Amino acid sequence: MSPAHPATPFVALEAGQTLQRPPLDGIEYRFGLLLAVFGLVFLFSLPPDQAPDEYAHFLHAYDVAKGHLLPAHDSEGWAGTTLPPALLQLNTRSPQLWRHPDEKWTWQDTQDLMNLRFSDEKERPVSMAQASIYTFLPYLPQAAGIRLAHGLHLPPLPLFYAGRLGSLVFGVLCVMLAIRLTPIGKLLFGGVALLPLTVQQLASLSADGPTIGLSLVLVAALLRLALSSNEGRLPSLVVGLLLLMFATALTKFPYTVLVLLYFGIAPEQVGSRRRYWLIGALVLAVTAIGLALSVTLTRPFILDPHRLREMPISESAQIHFLLTHPRAFLWMFLSNIAYFGVYWVLSLFSLGCLDTPLNPLTGLCYLCFLALLAVADRPRGELPWKLWGVGSAVVSLSSVMILTALYVWWNPPASDLLEGPQGRYFIPLMPLFFLLLRNGGIRVTADERFLARMTLAVAVLFLIYAWAILVNRFYFHEPPLLLAPPTLLSVGVLALLLCWAKYRWELAQATTNTAAPSACDASASSRPAA
Repeated sequence: MSPAHPATPFVALEAGQTLQRPPLDGIEYRFGLLLAVFGLVFLFSLPPDQAPDEYAHFLHAYDVAKGHLLPAHDSEGWAGTTLPPALLQLNTRSPQLWRHPDEKWTWQDTQDLMNLRFSDEKERPVSMAQASIYTFLPYLPQAAGIRLAHGLHLPPLPLFYAGRLGSLVFGVLCVMLAIRLTPIGKLLFGGVALLPLTVQQLASLSADGPTIGLSLVLVAALLRLALSSNEGRLPSLVVGLLLLMFATALTKFPYTVLVLLYFGIAPEQVGSRRRYWLIGALVLAVTAIGLALSVTLTRPFILDPHRLREMPISESAQIHFLLTHPRAFLWMFLSNIAYFGVYWVLSLFSLGCLDTPLNPLTGLCYLCFLALLAVADRPRGELPWKLWGVGSAVVSLSSVMILTALYVWWNPPASDLLEGPQGRYFIPLMPLFFLLLRNGGIRVTADERFLARMTLAVAVLFLIYAWAILVNRFYFHEPPLLLAPPTLLSVGVLALLLCWAKYRWELAQATTNTAAPSACDASASSRPAA
């Protein structure tokens, strides 16, 4: 009697067939490569301090690089640090460029900064007031790059770019991990990561880059726990999720709402109802600890009232207004969304310090393409309705918290205007928002390989177009013909049409090759037996 062997799944292949990988297997490496390439392009094309509030973020990252997880106070009580005189000169040209499109960055400006050297002069105190609301955590990647550059004795300008490079490397790794983890919407995650504003923020010294990266991984990991079989990997996945939740709580607190997506998961996904609620309690406890630590680290450095703007702003007075006049606040809130919501969305397509807008029509087309990606992998089915409901609540609540926090922090008490919202604040919510469209009854059928090629092609086209706009804004009074946006868009659209035509030709050839043997078999079977 032969020994019994465990059953082994296998695929029977006919003659001439080859075993093929799943269409999206390894797609995270292609998105990671594109993000790294265009991230480097944006990193060196954007002049120093031209991302939103980048100089304040640089100061905080440099302070963390010196080993100060808790900053000192400046003369007014905000967070502050000390800086070598050579690094102070990096910001000499930035105020002249901001909101002055006629001002251009010249080769002489680059040479002047390249000639800067560190000296034995005493470091000078500087304020990083606008970065006082952040903990040390979203500056760790930038600080690692700055620390490495300092160890290599690099001059000030390469040290600045090394900080940007640290943020980019961390962002690329987070995006690749998020695409690998998520069981649905892989192309959607990649499309959001290759949004020009996302690339710019990941390749800058801003705290936005690590925040976006961590949020994308958190959403992807929660989707994996909700929609995939996790036998044998549940403990490691839960530990990773708890670490991600703690880290997210130390970045920007409105994104901690994303952890509530856990409660849209079916208890069967973690084994039992008892285990489900035990993990849920850990989720809430870890998030609460992270938020408490974040408040403990930042609260001593936030002034109330403050004058970061030309008008006096009081956080406590604004909160008092919200609690005592909820109806007036609600009317102001909804009316501002109705009047300015479109402009907030369009700011997703403004580069630099929000002073380099892309064509709104191209931006809206890209958003429509992201919506298509969200509903295109329909074979994987709709979201479970419990997950869809909790996801809708999470996106809505997080958006409300973002807008309310800006109203409290950046607007005078009882103001009729809600100033400060920008599209970049909503990038961490975009994958989850678009995935909610899967339950809308819209069905799109497309070959995944073709869809992956088109996603990469559309992203490359849009990034090249955005880079041309950025370069023309900062370097050319009269853009060269090859860098003119109409030229690039025309060439890009032609390239997309050629890709589509090539795909149709390959599909027709494959159909012909499949049909030919079938015809031969049919004729052979109709012959009488000898």
